[in-house]
Amino acid sequence: VEVTLDGSASYDIDGSIASYTWTGTPDPADAQQPTLNLTAGVYTFTLVVTDDMGADSAADTVTITVNAPPTADAGAFRQIDLPAGVTTADVTLDGSASNDPDGTVASYTWTGTPDPDDTVNPTVTLSPGYHTFTLVVTDDRGAGSQPDMVTIFVNQSPVADAGPDQQLDLPASSPVKGPVVASMAVTLDG
Repeated sequence: VEVTLDGSASYDIDGSIASYTWTGTPDPADAQQPTLNLTAGVYTFTLVVTDDMGADSAADTVTITVNAPPTADAGAFRQIDLPAGVTTADVTLDGSASNDPDGTVASYTWTGTPDPDDTVNPTVTLSPGYHTFTLVVTDDRGAGSQPDMVTIFVNQSPVADAGPDQQLDLPASSPVKGPVVASMAVTLDG
């Protein structure tokens, strides 16, 4: 991220500021407002100004904290298979893989239908179908993550129906000796 240090409030009561000397890592240019590119971390810079008569000021420091944003992880796609006769499932969402590279995750904000509690692992009651939930996390310095989404599919078990019970009566036996062969058509409806 580009950062501009600002020594413009420095002054000399009986003259003018002739030069600005900045130190730190990375080493800034010796200018009133040098610009630096910084990555996540904590940086300390020191400024000494020299007036038009050659006198140096006491050193003054500034600390710059560049906060890396956290990463939300709402978990992977899941399918929940409901047993026969059950119409809803209690499902626990999982944001525990969310992280912050330079601090801690301070809060979890879930959205979806139904609206989950804003905790790391909220539980929601879901009916059959597809349900999508979005998670945004905020770190201990107030930076928010990009949203991450998870889809939960609640699958209603199929119902088997073999049709009604049936009773079949074989034809009466004949006076012919030997096996009797009879046929009957039966339709099963399932």
